[in-house]
Amino acid sequence: MEMIYKVSIERCIGCGKCELACAFAHGSEGSPAKTRINIFHRGPEVGTPVVCFQCGDAACAAICPTHAIVRNERTGAFEVDEGRCILCRMCIPA
Repeated sequence: MEMIYKVSIERCIGCGKCELACAFAHGSEGSPAKTRINIFHRGPEVGTPVVCFQCGDAACAAICPTHAIVRNERTGAFEVDEGRCILCRMCIPA
């Protein structure tokens, strides 16, 4: 089943409540550092929610120098192997 996530960028005020809701809903014990949604702050009270689109041919996985972004065989979702990630952030612009 394909999932669709729609973001209304013009309505985002950068409050971070979506980050917390996602963290609690998906087993991150409410830690925004582990959420699937991250807010890119463009100024006071202006933000852009950034989410993983789970691309079929993901550029972020291809650019990763340590192959830390891998597809989970069971769920089919891309996940980050924290043990391999060196925090180079090359995946972000990709």
